Amino acid sequence: MPPPKGEVANALAQAHYTVEPGIRVIARILEQDNRDEEAPGNPIKLLEANEDTTAEGIIPIFFPPDAASGVSYPSVVIEVTPAEYEEIRQRQLSLPNGWRLGEEIERTIAEAVD
Repeated sequence: MPPPKGEVANALAQAHYTVEPGIRVIARILEQDNRDEEAPGNPIKLLEANEDTTAEGIIPIFFPPDAASGVSYPSVVIEVTPAEYEEIRQRQLSLPNGWRLGEEIERTIAEAVD
């Protein structure tokens, strides 16, 4: 049995924080209709506010499960600028597929120091 989806989402977010120093916030994206986010076929969805990205709008990128990396569920990542993230939070910019913004995943790993 795979680990809980929330646990995998947190591990995935921490890995992204590690490899992308420009990420300021990562938040879960949830289904609008409150479908069970733990359902195996429902992907982990992350919204990443990265100051090193360009404002291209909301472009979901889908990934298959990667059990070798500990990601036993499909996933979707949307990378936006911090300004776009604020527009999403203020409902000036909408997420696709009826998705809604969920809780932020706090950075729990130490940032690298040069």
